[in-house]
Amino acid sequence: ALRSAALSEQERAVLFANRAAAKMADADELDDAESKAGRKGKDGPASKRRRSAIKDCERAIELDARYTKALARHIRACEKEKDFAKAVDSAKRLRAIDAAACGSGEITRLEELAKQREKEQMNEAIGQLKDVGNSILGA
Repeated sequence: ALRSAALSEQERAVLFANRAAAKMADADELDDAESKAGRKGKDGPASKRRRSAIKDCERAIELDARYTKALARHIRACEKEKDFAKAVDSAKRLRAIDAAACGSGEITRLEELAKQREKEQMNEAIGQLKDVGNSILGA
């Protein structure tokens, strides 16, 4: 149905966004199951499903840049995957379209999370460099 020539770009955007919503619901259920089983991970089935949902949202946004549901779903999925920079970008785009749909406080919160994540990634990289240095020096 998504490749049908009979569908308008707006209709295809709706289908992509709806498929993303279904994938997000599936990912939430998988998260619950993984948590109960004690095996939650970055590359687990829930994360893979969410990354697929992010791609569907991005495709929907390409087709209809003003589709607020696709932007909102993109924000949620990116936040869950800790891709806060993408979440901030979509939140700003959503706010520009509909200020009531995304307040400035939400953008500020996401920006703070993005800064925090960047610091965490920097610390991880420094730790890895230290490990490499120590292994070379034989420490």
